[in-house]
Amino acid sequence: MRKEIDCEFCGERVLAKAKKCPHCRSWLDASAKPGPKRKWSGDVLAIPRDTALPPGECCMCADSGASLKKKNFVFVPQVAYVGILAGPIGLAVATTILQQKQTLHMPLCQGCGRKWTGAQVFFISFILIGMIAFPVIGAMLGSAMSPRKGALFGVFLGIALWIVGIFAVKYLVVNNNQGIVQSIDDDFVRLKFPNPKVTRAALPNEGDQF
Repeated sequence: MRKEIDCEFCGERVLAKAKKCPHCRSWLDASAKPGPKRKWSGDVLAIPRDTALPPGECCMCADSGASLKKKNFVFVPQVAYVGILAGPIGLAVATTILQQKQTLHMPLCQGCGRKWTGAQVFFISFILIGMIAFPVIGAMLGSAMSPRKGALFGVFLGIALWIVGIFAVKYLVVNNNQGIVQSIDDDFVRLKFPNPKVTRAALPNEGDQF
């Protein structure tokens, strides 16, 4: 009969001799873990792509009792925003083609988990709804002020305000409630958190004492 134990990270049942949890992908035998390790560089935390962070302390507030929550990270290089020259559709196409994605399991308490998800939903909703709403409202207001050329001017003004709004929401809402991806390469996902000192206390360099 195969002997099983509880994974110390996610609590799922795994083989006692397992070196890596098949559920949360955490390494149960640290000595067997190959490749890059979690490390800080200034205020940016580099997390190996093929890993899971330890539960226990929330990565946002360092409160105990945090559980691992699946989070999807998307990195869009700045060059993709040149697509805005072709309008909202051009921006959408450019970001879709050039974006890089990675899923990580982040240790989050219940409160920070809700804030993280809420900020993400609000940001995505603003982008999708605003893509149509801002130009349409701009056209309506422009037509009311100048029946001949006001509509076209209103559309361009609406698009400009939509773009400004995206950056405002990202800076004021998203950046204060999530870990923000700085880059994604073959080995690491690099994240910046609202309060790096708190996050560093919860997630020190891999190999340091907790």
